[in-house]
Amino acid sequence: MSSPTLSSTGSGGQNQSTTGAPHDIFKDADIDELRLHIWILTIALRGYELDNPRYSLLWGNPKHDGASVRRTYRTLRHISTLLAVGSSEDRAAAVAGIVAPDRIVTLVATENTRPHRPPMSSGTGQIPAHQPQSITTIDVGGVDRALSLLRDYKTDITNIGFDEHLRDVATIVALFLQPPNTIDLKLCQTLFCMFMVRRGFRKLSARLQKMCTIWGDSGPIAVMQEWFKERGSVHDIPEHVVEFDGMRSSNGKVRELRDRLARHGVPHIGPCVVTSSNVPGWLATVSAILKELRTLLPMGRQVPPSFEEVPRIYKELGVLDTFLRSSFFKALEHLGVGPALGSKLRERYDKYQGTHMQKWRQEWVQLCDQVIPSQGSHPDTNLLVEEEDTQDTDVLQGDNDLFDQEPGEQPLNHVHRYLQTITAWVNVCRELSKSLSKQGVPLHLYQLNSQFSINITQKKSLDLKDQYAKVLTTAHQHNQTYQIALAAITRAISCAGSAKYLPHIHAEAAIMALAYASLEGKDADIPGLQDASVIFSTADISIGVSKKCCAHCDLFASYLKQSPPQGKPLKFFLPGTHGTIHPWMAPPYGVPRVVLEQMCQALFTALLVFSRALNRGLTSTKTSPASGSIDLEEVDYDEEALRASFVMDV
Repeated sequence: MSSPTLSSTGSGGQNQSTTGAPHDIFKDADIDELRLHIWILTIALRGYELDNPRYSLLWGNPKHDGASVRRTYRTLRHISTLLAVGSSEDRAAAVAGIVAPDRIVTLVATENTRPHRPPMSSGTGQIPAHQPQSITTIDVGGVDRALSLLRDYKTDITNIGFDEHLRDVATIVALFLQPPNTIDLKLCQTLFCMFMVRRGFRKLSARLQKMCTIWGDSGPIAVMQEWFKERGSVHDIPEHVVEFDGMRSSNGKVRELRDRLARHGVPHIGPCVVTSSNVPGWLATVSAILKELRTLLPMGRQVPPSFEEVPRIYKELGVLDTFLRSSFFKALEHLGVGPALGSKLRERYDKYQGTHMQKWRQEWVQLCDQVIPSQGSHPDTNLLVEEEDTQDTDVLQGDNDLFDQEPGEQPLNHVHRYLQTITAWVNVCRELSKSLSKQGVPLHLYQLNSQFSINITQKKSLDLKDQYAKVLTTAHQHNQTYQIALAAITRAISCAGSAKYLPHIHAEAAIMALAYASLEGKDADIPGLQDASVIFSTADISIGVSKKCCAHCDLFASYLKQSPPQGKPLKFFLPGTHGTIHPWMAPPYGVPRVVLEQMCQALFTALLVFSRALNRGLTSTKTSPASGSIDLEEVDYDEEALRASFVMDV
């Protein structure tokens, strides 16, 4: 199912000019007020897709970007995955650094940051306020400390702080930089995997349970089993000999998987094969693995796994990973059932995703009803602008929270990729520990402390409403599109008083702003940045992020690139974007005014385009909306042309 999109770029991948956009609200705003406008606009558009979900361009241009950039990006991505656990909150982390071919030299890391004070106030505080940012040096522990961490099952890690978790992970990573014969490498790799199983138990549990909200029933494997049961067996189809990526048939984990398969009727003797008659046995095997994992990691579990439980979880994850390394999913295509089975999976996926969109759509319909008297019909929130399918050639295996189906991605590939997110931490531990040189190279680690607070006064709230009302109602009193936009803004300003809509400074945005400040020579403005500035001595800056970037971080990177610091070329390597809008705030340092103003203009224009789609008198499409997405490429940024674009034939 293709979904319509709002693209922040024009032809050739370059952002369109925002000259002449509706900017009356923003032209006299100072930097902090622009940051506030961005937050309010992201509340108004929350849950909407600002851009087509896509992978990082890094993977599509290996020759251009080079092996060095790819290696750096991959290593940093591994580190960010390890850092994204340990808390009861959905922690996200980002890392930049210097990575040599076989070692990690210097890293700077941070996490998503929320404000410290309630957002609404009846006083006269400034909006928003922030504390000084700083870079602190993290002392990485030695071998004894690392070995102690790997064997520790007594310390309470239920809600470990990011700084402590960062130090612990770095200490263990540094262990694999030690000279040969210092450690038992194989044992330490296994202990590292189990360490991350314990630290990441909440996310493991969430990913196991989320399958049921994406595909329903007991997840995608149950859907596949149901389809094969309804279909019956088909004979006279050649068998498919299964291969295991990077694993020999004599590997202990391959033998373990084959033992499990034998319990469900798949022969243990001879080559490992998939046939039309034994596919149910394969599915029953993986279903049993997932069931055991859900038993060990039930929904809502708040207590870390015990000393007895961790090895069991690790073993099941290992067998699941072996299954995912097999060519089973390719075999389904070989058997000729891929398209029909994929259709069943897509049908179930669309059904449950549609259910989750209903509440979001209903909020907008109610908002529309406040502006336009109900006439017994509802607008279609799709503009039906479809992007070309994108292809990815070398995606890092499941080390992020990407659950939605990618553009052009086949349903079976989607299932395979989702299951890989469950085994992500085990794979990352193995790959990272194997790739590092054992030469005793020291690891230098810095933490970016990005703190801020928001204190929105009642007076400021009223001023904001008046500013938007002036722009949206002047000469447009009877334009329902502008009335809807104003209603959305008014609601967003009212919602800003709720903790639910507090913004984050996203970790990758914080590091991008830090890099920009460093390249502009403003090291002195952020304590400690001078020590870590060596990380940003190149124009190509890779940032490992534990999730795909949101819509705003994607825009942010694009606009920073267009306004290079002191004319120096600047390029960020990021993991692509899921395109969704969340309450967001720009970092309070290192961001030029022009970038903030461009983001305000783009979000404001997006709100107008979406309001046009909601207007019953202007929408003409009747298909069922699949998601809320729009395309800015339809909109001319010239103000008069923008206004004219709202007059449509119906």
